[in-house]
Amino acid sequence: MQYSIVSYFESYLPAEDDSKIAAAAQWVGPMFIVVSAGFFPLGVYAAKSKYVGPRVIIGLAGVVLISNMLLSSWNKSMPGLFVTTFIMGLGISQGLIYSANLISAWSHYPDRKGMATGINSSALVLGQFIYNVWTAPS
Repeated sequence: MQYSIVSYFESYLPAEDDSKIAAAAQWVGPMFIVVSAGFFPLGVYAAKSKYVGPRVIIGLAGVVLISNMLLSSWNKSMPGLFVTTFIMGLGISQGLIYSANLISAWSHYPDRKGMATGINSSALVLGQFIYNVWTAPS
């Protein structure tokens, strides 16, 4: 999901200069990883908390993700703001969702944490693949 932003630049922003689009898109991957890795421990802590739990974290991450998609789709003139909302929204939501899903899977399979992690990682990648195919500009 994070590496397909160039196609979204081409569809959302006016066709001006390809080097401007490429320059803005090249720092998306590293910044996305930094943001999602920063929110991963917060998601683990909240998912293990007896007051919050994984359901609330997954719901909150879903709200952040949907809000991010709406904000990104309305921004057609500023590539920097588009990239920032894209990175922050997807980074926060993926950091929270992945950690909450891992905690939930580990609670169901405490003796087979490796299998639960593999299923969770595979489902995450499959979801990103389906999202990219579904939302690809035509």
